[in-house]
Amino acid sequence: MASTTFIPLGALRAKLDMSAKVSSVSTGQPLTMVSDSGNGAIIVLPCADDEIPHYVGGVTPCQKAVAGSVHTLYPGAPISLGGTVVRGDKLMVSGGQFVKATSGKKAVCCAASDGGAGDIIQAAPIPVVA
Repeated sequence: MASTTFIPLGALRAKLDMSAKVSSVSTGQPLTMVSDSGNGAIIVLPCADDEIPHYVGGVTPCQKAVAGSVHTLYPGAPISLGGTVVRGDKLMVSGGQFVKATSGKKAVCCAASDGGAGDIIQAAPIPVVA
């Protein structure tokens, strides 16, 4: 795991939807919002492949019965890698983690540093030329 300090911005409480195939999600995993009643925890599911996540898992794991923390995907947010990347690679969601984007897929952020499968690194914005 890369040695990086994360500054959580706007951490929210969330629980996994009861239909989730996993029992827990942890730091940096991409998540999709299922519902937000405005009262209590947001309900989330692991983000589907090639979709844009609403949130990433925070420092407290989200479970079906116990709320954890989530964050929006902002520059500096922790992201969990599913493969090797180098700084500046555009990343997409695949298999419940962030991987190097392939041609024709939705890139949601860039890698702020080099990393390998299982590492948690920081997200960086995708540079756009005006």
